[in-house]
Amino acid sequence: MSKTLTSRFFTSAIIVVAAIALVVGFLQPVPSQARESLTALRNDITQNQEDIADLWDAVTELQTAAAPRGAVFRWQVFSTYGNTGYSGWAMGNRPELFGGVYPSNWTDGNHRAVHMSSNPEVLRTLLINRGTAGSNAMIYSRTFLQYSSTEGRVVVSLFRVRNNTGEDIIWRPYFYYTSSMSWSEMAGVAVNGAEVWNSGGTNSGTSHNTNVSINIPANGTSTVIFSSPSNYARYTGAGGIHIRYVGLSFYNNSLDLPEGLEFVDDLDEQDAPLW
Repeated sequence: MSKTLTSRFFTSAIIVVAAIALVVGFLQPVPSQARESLTALRNDITQNQEDIADLWDAVTELQTAAAPRGAVFRWQVFSTYGNTGYSGWAMGNRPELFGGVYPSNWTDGNHRAVHMSSNPEVLRTLLINRGTAGSNAMIYSRTFLQYSSTEGRVVVSLFRVRNNTGEDIIWRPYFYYTSSMSWSEMAGVAVNGAEVWNSGGTNSGTSHNTNVSINIPANGTSTVIFSSPSNYARYTGAGGIHIRYVGLSFYNNSLDLPEGLEFVDDLDEQDAPLW
């Protein structure tokens, strides 16, 4: 807020207090000079009210300008198992901490985006990272070592896409993903709880990619989720240690939505099931 606007705000407060004092003091018939003073005060109050309204408009414009532009999304990457001195499924294998899916099912049961919960609180619990992007986004890319086939890492991203028209609109994202069908780890895409794509029998490398046509229904906001587990492992020959890669990214200007669609960051505002 500028010094000028701040000064006007406090001037308004002072004028209001002064006006009240004058009114209380003039319980007797008001002389013409006092009437003129009160009229002048009223005019000043009116002007300052207009200044405050202008200030509010300026604040609103600043808030709008500061709002994220382009793509906004939630995302997370996580491991499912710990081969340590106390081996076991992560965090007691609790599904409510992992998007509504048991960690054991993420990396040993081919579970993917379509199996995630519709409860917004469960989704918020997992997807604590907020992301913004322009036309493309490299969400995650990492090579790592793991022991045995039980463990795995998974990347999940969630988009809320609003259709402002009365007609369904197709969004066609292009993306890189990883998967390992041999170890029961499939990638997937789901829209409002319905699967629109999965990686099937693919044992991916580091550059597997695809595109999918996603129907965004008219007059509403849809939830689009992408999940990408780790790729097919290479055994290092050293005591059960494998080397793997996990990644998820969007390319080919996929995040430039068709006219009539927009990304919204409203997951925190949702209470009812998203589908």
